[in-house]
Amino acid sequence: MFGALETCWEVASAGHWDRVRAVLEADIAHRGREMARHGLATMLGGLSERISFPGPAALAAVLGRVRADLLTALA
Repeated sequence: MFGALETCWEVASAGHWDRVRAVLEADIAHRGREMARHGLATMLGGLSERISFPGPAALAAVLGRVRADLLTALA
């Protein structure tokens, strides 16, 4: 099974990984700067129009429903 997964990785992803990793690292740096300059709510709101931060809870629309998770440690 491991061999099949390795082959799948090599065929489908390996040739693109350097670019994918560079994009992900740039996005992490951008989100960190955004949070440092404008706060957590702005950074989270920039991830998706389905995410809002109206106080001590982050709201995320997941599969058409709104889910609230308390972020008391970050509030």
